[in-house]
Amino acid sequence: MRREKFPTRLTAAAMTAAIGLASSAGITRADGAAPDKAAPSADDTPRLAPAARILPIQKVRVGMKGYGMTVFQGTRIEPFPLEVVSVIRNYYFGFGDAGPKRSAIWIRCTGPRMQRSGAVQGMSGSPIYVWDEGEPQVLGRGGRLIGAFAFGFDMAKDCYVGVEPIEQMRHMRRKMPPASAMAGGTARPMLAQLVRMAKATSRHDAQWRLQAMHDLFERLEQRSPAVRPHEPFELPPPPTAHRDGRTVPMMLPVAFGRSETAEAVAPLLRTYGLSAVSSTAGSQRAAAPAWIDPDRVRLQAGSVFSIPMVYGDLDIAASGTVTDVLPDGTVLGIGHPLDVWAESALPLATGYVDFVLPSISTSFKLGGSLRHKGAVVNCENSGAVGLMQSHHPDAKFESSPVEVTINWPDGLAPEEEAARRFNYQVIRHRGLSPVFAAIAAASSLTSERSLPIDNTIHSRTALKFVGRDEPLEIDGLYPQGNMLALVYGLMPAIAAMANNPFEIVHLEHMKMDVDVETVVRSGLITHGRIDHDEIAPGEELGITVRIRKYGGEVFEKRIDLEIPHTVAEGKYEILVGDGSTYLNRLLSNRPHLTSAGDIDELYRAVELLTTVRGDRIYVMMNLPHPGLAVGQQEMLRLPTSRLALMATPTSTMATPFRDWIAKKVPMDIVVNGGLKFNIAVTKSKRTSE
Repeated sequence: MRREKFPTRLTAAAMTAAIGLASSAGITRADGAAPDKAAPSADDTPRLAPAARILPIQKVRVGMKGYGMTVFQGTRIEPFPLEVVSVIRNYYFGFGDAGPKRSAIWIRCTGPRMQRSGAVQGMSGSPIYVWDEGEPQVLGRGGRLIGAFAFGFDMAKDCYVGVEPIEQMRHMRRKMPPASAMAGGTARPMLAQLVRMAKATSRHDAQWRLQAMHDLFERLEQRSPAVRPHEPFELPPPPTAHRDGRTVPMMLPVAFGRSETAEAVAPLLRTYGLSAVSSTAGSQRAAAPAWIDPDRVRLQAGSVFSIPMVYGDLDIAASGTVTDVLPDGTVLGIGHPLDVWAESALPLATGYVDFVLPSISTSFKLGGSLRHKGAVVNCENSGAVGLMQSHHPDAKFESSPVEVTINWPDGLAPEEEAARRFNYQVIRHRGLSPVFAAIAAASSLTSERSLPIDNTIHSRTALKFVGRDEPLEIDGLYPQGNMLALVYGLMPAIAAMANNPFEIVHLEHMKMDVDVETVVRSGLITHGRIDHDEIAPGEELGITVRIRKYGGEVFEKRIDLEIPHTVAEGKYEILVGDGSTYLNRLLSNRPHLTSAGDIDELYRAVELLTTVRGDRIYVMMNLPHPGLAVGQQEMLRLPTSRLALMATPTSTMATPFRDWIAKKVPMDIVVNGGLKFNIAVTKSKRTSE
């Protein structure tokens, strides 16, 4: 666990995923005055400007003219002209709890730049000022603050924008919600989306494990009325859209260098008000542009409101715009719901903009983060609240270290050293941490070069969770692997521990080692045979499995299965299969192992599901001996009378299960497919021999 005290430098790196959306801080102040020539000392509390004069919504009139302030490029805050076109009270926005006693102001942006781009993702929170009657109308000077740039329309012929009234923003709480309000969660919606993603991207090796984890949480929801499933992962309307009579807020753009990555993670981010966009610009950098001095960039009206999700060797930050900075060091921004409401604070940083990319659908900013300045302590329907550490020393956040080593084969290493090491810090957030920890780690894979067309990725990951003595080990082999294969392997366990009905358990530390190979290590079970179809208890059954490797090579694998002395005579089915076959049989025979009643049982269930591997052949034989389990504790060989007493329809204390024989055979390839054999166990066979 790491508690941040806001480092003086926020380093970005050459990686494939970065949130390029920072609007940044200032060369020009909203009141038109020149900025201070020297940045304040780190040891001194900087003096902030008085609170902006506001115009209450009841005094806003149609036809009033004014301007907004935002960053279009670099760190320079620039004005854009506008006029008020409507004031609406008790307005239902179509999201969150907005409705009675909520109001909105609609403006039209009249300047050529905004007419060309329309509403821009990343402008969320840009302060909007209007001039009083008789006041000199000098763009960027004077006026009174009425609210924040917050809502818009896509594919519109004119630039109309919804404004969140400043009174509603100033009423937001300056502290975190109580921890009790966070109880009762579920990872099922995220897991459901991962299952859909795995199917859409043809990662069949991930589907069965993801589906099992999803089913685990489905059972938890059925058993626990405290669980409040958050169903965010159905695709909402496009960002800044007005569809079917609903207005939705501007989203904050997150830039990814690969279009397939942006497409895949888009549903996971949209629920939190983040929009995944595909663009290499702003997504690969080692530092801010040389012409930007990070120490001169300040949080002020119109500057960036950046929330770094990942930092270190990778800069991933969700950024909008600062609406207002109050004299006590409170920073108001975003201007609309940002669903990052959590049990812990998030980092607040300054930033910059590379450029605004105009689009027929939705325009967006690309950029990056600069310096940590404080913490975001609350997000509500009216926006986000940050506290500057210079005024609030206790405004801290927590992050978790992620260490990744990529081992390239000879001839493919981007540099002389075959091993490339990356270090990140990922924020603590029950919903976003699983996404960004997995994406940051997986992004390391393609940070400097593409994978070979024929490849196998072998990852060994240790997930250390808060309060757990030993890490959860995940060993994955992914033929024809890619970044998403690693995401599917990492995200479910992290999401399960952070989102469950029992306790929020954050990731404390992650360490991952990845080997990239230039061969496809996979095979298909095609045929098989057994030595005998009759066998005596205590003997070994010889099984030969024929496997066809990727590329056409065929080989045979000999497996000996010992039949216990205690097996009763009768007919039995022998099942030889892959990890998917084994997991389905395991859950069918022993459902209690994934029926959790507390956080410890959930951890054991997650551990069980993650240890089922694809590079194994599993041999299974069901036995007639019934058993009972209390919780996850198994009781075998109980007398019939005791079984009948405990396994009654009127009691849920005990769960019946089926005993079996299971043998795991390690392989150096991922095996798919399965076979069935029928045998007879008879004592007479041994006697006759």
